[in-house]
Amino acid sequence: MHRDGFGFVIPDPKSLSGPLKSKLAGDIFIAPHQIGTAMHGDQVLVEIANVRPDGRAEGRIVRTVNRAHSTVVGIFHYSSRRNYV
Repeated sequence: MHRDGFGFVIPDPKSLSGPLKSKLAGDIFIAPHQIGTAMHGDQVLVEIANVRPDGRAEGRIVRTVNRAHSTVVGIFHYSSRRNYV
C-alpha cells in the first residue's frame, strides 16, 4: 500500500480465467476507498471493475482471505474525521 492510501494487488495466475489472463498486464490498481480493511501482504479477493486497452486493471477488494500479520504495532491516533494507526 502507498502512503496516500491506494494499493496494488498481484494477481495469482492460477486463479485467473483464460480470457482475463490474456487481457491483464501487471498488477491490479486499488483506489483508497476500495481497499477496505486489507493491509500490506494480505491475501484478498478482488472484483475487477475495469481493464483498459493497455492491460492495466482497476478493482476493489471484496474480502480478505488470509491476513499476513495477526497483530499491528503502532500508535493509535484519534481524529475528528478518522482514526488510524
